Amino acid sequence: MARTPATVRLFTVLLSHKSIVLLLLAGCLFVGLFFLRQATLTEDIEAMLPDDGSGLAEDVRLLGHAPLLSKVLVILEPAPGRSGLVDLEKLERAAQDIRTAAGPPWFIGPDHAREQLDVLDKADQFLSLLPALSTPSDLKRIEALIQPESVHHALEEARETLLGLQGLGMKGLISSDPLGLRNLIWEKLSSLDILGDGFAMSNPDEGIFLNPEQPGALIILDTPVAMTDARGSRDMLAALDAVLAVTLADASSGSFSDNLSSPIRAFVISGHAYTAANAQAIQRDLAVVLPVSALGILALFVLFLRSWRAVFAYATPLVAMLAGVAAVAATGNPLSGITLGFGAVLMGLAVDYGLHVWYGLRRGADPAQTLALLAKPILFCWLTTAGVFSLLLFSSLPGQRQLALFTVSGLSAAMLLSLTVLPVLLLRRDKRHQSTPERPLAHLASWPTRRGPAISAFVALLVAAVLCWPSIHFDGRLQALSMVPEELAQAERVVTESWSGIRNLAMLVAQGDTLDNALQTAHAQHAFLEKAAPGTPVVSLAPLLPPGSVQDYSIQRWTDFWAQRKTELQEIMARESAELGFAPQAFAPFFDFLQTEPRRVNGDLLLDLGMGDLIDMLVVRDHGRTAILTLIPDEPALHALLPSETRLVSQTLLGQHIAAALHRDMTRFLLAAGVFVVLMTAILFRDPRRMLQALTPALAGLSALIVVVTLLNIPFNLYSVAATFLVLGLGVDYGIFMAMRHDTQRNSLGTDLGTGLDTALDTEWAVLVSGLTTLLGFGALVLADHPALHSIGLTVLIGIAAAIPAALFVVPSLEPPPSTNMKNTTPDHKLRMKHDEL
Repeated sequence: MARTPATVRLFTVLLSHKSIVLLLLAGCLFVGLFFLRQATLTEDIEAMLPDDGSGLAEDVRLLGHAPLLSKVLVILEPAPGRSGLVDLEKLERAAQDIRTAAGPPWFIGPDHAREQLDVLDKADQFLSLLPALSTPSDLKRIEALIQPESVHHALEEARETLLGLQGLGMKGLISSDPLGLRNLIWEKLSSLDILGDGFAMSNPDEGIFLNPEQPGALIILDTPVAMTDARGSRDMLAALDAVLAVTLADASSGSFSDNLSSPIRAFVISGHAYTAANAQAIQRDLAVVLPVSALGILALFVLFLRSWRAVFAYATPLVAMLAGVAAVAATGNPLSGITLGFGAVLMGLAVDYGLHVWYGLRRGADPAQTLALLAKPILFCWLTTAGVFSLLLFSSLPGQRQLALFTVSGLSAAMLLSLTVLPVLLLRRDKRHQSTPERPLAHLASWPTRRGPAISAFVALLVAAVLCWPSIHFDGRLQALSMVPEELAQAERVVTESWSGIRNLAMLVAQGDTLDNALQTAHAQHAFLEKAAPGTPVVSLAPLLPPGSVQDYSIQRWTDFWAQRKTELQEIMARESAELGFAPQAFAPFFDFLQTEPRRVNGDLLLDLGMGDLIDMLVVRDHGRTAILTLIPDEPALHALLPSETRLVSQTLLGQHIAAALHRDMTRFLLAAGVFVVLMTAILFRDPRRMLQALTPALAGLSALIVVVTLLNIPFNLYSVAATFLVLGLGVDYGIFMAMRHDTQRNSLGTDLGTGLDTALDTEWAVLVSGLTTLLGFGALVLADHPALHSIGLTVLIGIAAAIPAALFVVPSLEPPPSTNMKNTTPDHKLRMKHDEL
């Protein structure tokens, strides 16, 4: 007598100890609920950014330090058709009211800010910087200023100023700098002007700028709220909206017009606005996607399974989702809203195992033997899908790694539940009522199988995919992964058109172990730009804070210059000042300055002069290193001029680099996944023909996806790449079951189960219903407004829509001719194959 296989004995033990199995399930659910309580939900974009320490990851991190990106910008301008009622003065008053009202706890008020730049009160201190900052071109200009005719002209202007109304306030400035050398310093200060020429600063202490040409006001607000804090961003923006509502209402009440609406309109733009918009979009999508997915799958169960016990199979994906959330929570990391939205997809995936068990056990054959027969394809399907997703654990994107952990954990729970707990719940106590129902898809097996058209269509799809692959477009823009409401898009347009695109500047990055090392590189970058692209607007710290060696050379050059010219200048000024009526010692402070020992300029000195905020925008200290940022226009023509070793960070280039990395990662991951899947199918089948059968649905799904996105010009992004692995894993699952549906497993089980998986397990029916549940899960994601969730749903919907027909029609077409497979078939099966052959 043949010995009962170990798998049959194992399932016999499980089925005979129902209480123990259910007790273990309760314990697992308790652990899952414990971790679920610790789960926190986040909706920020950090999960979509690389964190592997690569150059791309560092570029993303540095881009977050770009000036003004972390600020809150409020733009005021006349409302359409109301420009005649609003002048620059009214906009300035409204801006000042907003700045006054926007205070703690959401904003850092003027009283709490660092001491601001006041160039007039500290003119003498700024003049003392000149020796260390002077350049050869500065000395040439000074050479012209100390000529007798230039000195005479400068002193005449000084006398006219002193005789005017402003003379009392200017006496000290003229005494210490009669020749206007401080203008050289003012020009160097302009190198820190991010807004550029044409804009006036209304109040240095309040960060208000005015645009006289296109009447408008810009308010720059500081906030302690982090850009990635979704809840804090939402509350902060709500507080700002309340301030704007009151201010604009006051502006409306003061206008002489029958129109009660405000003559001023306001735009708010910041990284916080994007964070809040994405959080709200994800929350809305989750409220739609998860219920639609759950109800859709429930409707399929009611329609096709028609038994109250089907509720146990329906509960399997819900428990799988709980397991996925608990696994993520156990890592201590917050759960991304996009990952939770992927739960709709996981539900469609996890239900597949339970469906195959359901259709297997409903036949009334020996349950342990049926489960042993099902275990092999289910385990290999789980291995292929989980193995493919496990590759994403090596991704540089934390969002993709979390998605992989969530999916693998959920699928593992679904597989274990389907093979252990679900059979215990599905089996009836009175087996006399467990009859063999009519085959719901018996007609499917009787459909004539025309090998030629099915195989030709499949080959044509493969050829089309190969031709379309080079034309696939990868979108690496971060904006492609986030929700951009129309009001934010309009605000970005206003910033670009009216305020010189201050949020869209490229950055040259100079890094060093010390500040001086970083300054060396920044100085070289600035010098190169002055020579290669003269006239280009550049925001740089280099003119105000050169490296120490450059300052030492400038001081020496300054000392040598005045050693030869100071005495002569004293004689010229003594003669000219006496002629114009100045006192003999009127300009003694100026010559005391020339006599003073020059000193180096350092960061602390600039901080004392009230330039701390400007320096903070351009100096980044992180992980013991210092980076100096130089801002230039984000223009490809200018990028092309830069040396290859220059570290350039810009939103445009970052999108291109991410797109290239996506193409590279997708190619590498798909090759690795393909090798893994082929290896698993080889271990399972050890037959090239049956391996091809198992891989056919996956190949069809991937090929259809490539063709459709190319023809419709749909770009791949970070999450659609991750969704591609779903197409591969699910397609192989369908292929494995369809390829094994004729296996009787007589030798492995020692018992003949009749006609094998074809008639005993209704494989075609299970594959079809599994595919429909998956399509419903992904179809729900297509309803999402958030680009990341929508791209996942659309990608897999296209692929699975092609994989299911390939599994049901192309895989049978790859069967060998009936004459080669007649030996071990039942009479019923022989009759069907003859019918198919005819």
